[in-house]
Amino acid sequence: MKTHDFMIECTGVANTLGRSKGVQVVFEGKGFSTDGKVVQMPSLPEGCDMDQQAVSSMRGGMSHESAHVLYTDFPTCLPFFEYCHKVNRPLLKDMVNIVEDMFIERNMMEFYPGVEKTFTAITEVGDREFLDADIPAEVFEGVNITTVSAGLLSYGRREYGGKYSQQVWDMVPKVVQDHVKVWQEHIDKIENSADSIRIGKSIYKLLREDPNLESNPEDFDPNNTDMDNIQEPQGEGGAPKEGEGEGTPTEGDGNLGTEGSMTESFSDIIEKMIEGKTKEGKIGKPEDEPNVSGYRVLSTRYDTILHKSKPNPAINGDEEFFKGSHSEYFEAKAKVQSKITVMKAKLARALVSKEKRDWNYGLEEGRLDTKRLVTAYTGGTNVRKKREDRVEINTVVEILVDCSGSMAQYGKIVMARQVAIVLAECLEGTGIKYEITGFTSPFMIDEQVDLYHSKCNTRETYHRAMPYRFYIFKELNENLRSAQPAISAMTRLNTEHNTDRDAILWAASRLRAQPERRKVLLVLSDGNPEATTANVGSNSLLIAAKEAAAEVEASGIECIGIGIKDASVRSIYSKSVVVNNLDDLAGTVLKQLSKVLLDGRIIT
Repeated sequence: MKTHDFMIECTGVANTLGRSKGVQVVFEGKGFSTDGKVVQMPSLPEGCDMDQQAVSSMRGGMSHESAHVLYTDFPTCLPFFEYCHKVNRPLLKDMVNIVEDMFIERNMMEFYPGVEKTFTAITEVGDREFLDADIPAEVFEGVNITTVSAGLLSYGRREYGGKYSQQVWDMVPKVVQDHVKVWQEHIDKIENSADSIRIGKSIYKLLREDPNLESNPEDFDPNNTDMDNIQEPQGEGGAPKEGEGEGTPTEGDGNLGTEGSMTESFSDIIEKMIEGKTKEGKIGKPEDEPNVSGYRVLSTRYDTILHKSKPNPAINGDEEFFKGSHSEYFEAKAKVQSKITVMKAKLARALVSKEKRDWNYGLEEGRLDTKRLVTAYTGGTNVRKKREDRVEINTVVEILVDCSGSMAQYGKIVMARQVAIVLAECLEGTGIKYEITGFTSPFMIDEQVDLYHSKCNTRETYHRAMPYRFYIFKELNENLRSAQPAISAMTRLNTEHNTDRDAILWAASRLRAQPERRKVLLVLSDGNPEATTANVGSNSLLIAAKEAAAEVEASGIECIGIGIKDASVRSIYSKSVVVNNLDDLAGTVLKQLSKVLLDGRIIT
């Protein structure tokens, strides 16, 4: 499976969660997390292959975070986790997290049995990395964060943990095993997140009061949660002041210190898959395409799709999209009316000719051909005729317009709007379904700038650090008159950069969702991808766009670049034309359109 296809699959899950819980699923950086409102998954390099273990593992991560959305009580848990940080007790947070994970996964599998295999996959990958980790043997001889965590996770997931779960469990000291079995009996009875906090606090308190677990396991009290008499752990530098520093501080010394954690975070494991350093699961460049760009987006959190039916006044700089008018459209149309008249007449005649029924003569079966009565009388057999079936125009067209800042120069966006209007007016009424969309990247807001600068200081590479904005000027099933105001506003949008790869693949995904046999993508652009990147060269954006166009063409979609006063589209699309003025519309553009609509026959 391709990484981009997987991300589209996750978008479908996002839509389901969004409808039921108002949740957004984003790909951002390298982390898995959720706050109940946003599910964050690690950004993946596009164009790479994922083996089945990697796909199942990523689905497991998605399922796990989705389970948190469905079953975790965030108004209860988030303040508690803030408390743990404030008092320098990350181990307490870890214990509650582990217990809560067992609770939500159990519920998720009960109501959605299909997720069990994804939880198995993610556990197997984690267990394998744990078993291969260079952890000193003496760590497994006592009670510590490693053995306690390993015991809780391997025993709690014993029924679906996969092929390494028992091996991990066998490494846990017997004294820890005996206590974990009792703790699990109480974990299995948890009904909500408050119960998870209660059980987690009880386990934490026992570990603080009895660090070697010398007490009888059966004496465990799941309601012993009073923290007043627990000595504050002495992390490095003492407990932090509220709001001071970043991340979770190191907790305590001694047996329960952080040396030899249970396993790396799953986010780190996914990154190892991408680097080819894991034994289980692989995310890598195709063997036959070693030079694939590995295009990677910093975050999809702020990507947006705009249509008049879903106005979003909170989106900065796009008020003009909703302020177009019919009069403005008609004014723009008047300037190209002569071209529309000529092109529409030619296209209409060609389509009528293509659809016209005709007779097939000289057959042995069918209706008797009156022109061959003499031949029939003398014993000839090829004297019959049949009507040929009508040829259907089974085609859908996507017109994708580059609305970036460079298109605002030299009247390019004005020309693009004229081309879009001519194409729309020519296709309207022909029976050919068509859609008009656009793309650009708006300016980054402060949160995005902070995220971007944090990545620039690392070796992490991201081809697009800016958000993306897609415009739907006219939907497939929307009539042209209804879409005219949005089309008219095309020249007044507040735009900046563009990475064409994202737009090409997005538009192609919309085409693939349609039932028509023939799918055509027309991209109106100056062919100059440009965006804010992190630790990659600007030429990589052009390479990534070319890869996307080739991928779309290979999938059966006919992809044509229409250069707007610029021939750079030729470096991206295998089929392209250039429009420098209105005269080119009835020439080069009509010829290309006729080729794809009329099986290669050119309108004259």
